[in-house]
Amino acid sequence: MGHRMLWFTKKIEFCNIVEADLWGDIVGLQSTWRLGIRQIQVEIDNNGAVKLILEKSSSGKSLTILQHMDAMLACEWNVQLKHILRDSNRVADVLVEHVWKLPVGLHEFTQHPAEIVRKIRSGDPELG
Repeated sequence: MGHRMLWFTKKIEFCNIVEADLWGDIVGLQSTWRLGIRQIQVEIDNNGAVKLILEKSSSGKSLTILQHMDAMLACEWNVQLKHILRDSNRVADVLVEHVWKLPVGLHEFTQHPAEIVRKIRSGDPELG
């Protein structure tokens, strides 16, 4: 089985950090499902978001996005959630900088965004 990395950003107008992370996770899962990929490891750098996702009951979840997450995780596929340290996810910071230049909505990339590739090739220490 091969490895594939999905690049996307979603600019939303108002939400807190946990909600933004959850939106990113949901959009990533939806995009992955749409591509027909049925085995995925999701790396999440927000421990609070991971804890909310892993709560046993969705009935007590007040955020609608968590109910959508539960529905996606209940689909017939193998999804592993993995908490990673924030320092391991510096590429996300570059994507956040990039999204401010885009209109509100979802933006998927078929290739690595050039700005990130430049920073990686230059050995930018920010990208860990």
